[in-house]
Amino acid sequence: MDFILWDQLHKAISSKQWIYLSYTSLVGSRSKRIVYPLGLFYWGGKWTLGGWCGLKQDYRDFRIDRIESLDLEVSQRELPTNVSLSDYIEVQKSSSLQNTTDTMLSGV
Repeated sequence: MDFILWDQLHKAISSKQWIYLSYTSLVGSRSKRIVYPLGLFYWGGKWTLGGWCGLKQDYRDFRIDRIESLDLEVSQRELPTNVSLSDYIEVQKSSSLQNTTDTMLSGV
């Protein structure tokens, strides 16, 4: 576990700060994302960051071990009014009724 990354994520969540991620999916696709982090979760045998992805305009899960770099955003972006930790959890509950695969944990 990368404790520096963990501390950065915790700080961003606590301060409600957007972050820039460089991320590699399970299939090897690399992307840069702007994410509003909502929480750190252990599921599917992996630690994940759950948050709102500014690129996809949807909730996404990012495996911590696949985050290559992270930067805190200095300026504040506007967050859609319906985005919240409780809404994220409700979305996760409804999606868990469907088949969950490791691909869902890739953050693609």
